[in-house]
Amino acid sequence: MTAGVFTYETWKPPAAIAHLADSCWMLAHHGETEREVVVLPDGRIDLILSCSEDGIFQIHLMGIGTRPDIAPLPARHLMFAISFRLLAVEYLFGQSIAELKDSALALPPDFWGFGKQDMADFRQFCRKAEQMIAAAPQKPMDGRKLQLFNRVYEAEGAVQIHELAKEIFGASGRSTGISTIGLAFH
Repeated sequence: MTAGVFTYETWKPPAAIAHLADSCWMLAHHGETEREVVVLPDGRIDLILSCSEDGIFQIHLMGIGTRPDIAPLPARHLMFAISFRLLAVEYLFGQSIAELKDSALALPPDFWGFGKQDMADFRQFCRKAEQMIAAAPQKPMDGRKLQLFNRVYEAEGAVQIHELAKEIFGASGRSTGISTIGLAFH
């Protein structure tokens, strides 16, 4: 989709990795001036590759947002991203969700073998992302956590995680290592 000075594209991954990755997306700002954008929480963690007009390339892991935020979008800026489901934080990145709440983590510019050259073609980026996720080492997945997060996404975040955890894990639900993080899906 192209709307004036912005181009936005998305891609949905195959079922084999859909429990970890929700989508890939691309946002290009073709304008000559910086713009402010509103970032809404969507219950996902984003691995974002960005390249500025002066060729500076960066990779960030954007944590789960719990409230809308206003962020600057520099002129002539390009972003490619993988939007991960919450389970991916633990299983692919070895982080807890709480550690990434309302924050970002700068990653090395060669993280997962990505580089500036991967920003030349969005479809090729998506294919590489699919391959990297499928090949990433993962510890065995707890089926109860998968069930918990599937239910959260089915309800589009309109559920109390603690209550679902009690239902799925029994007793206090504490064996999940999951605390309430204020999810809001939009």
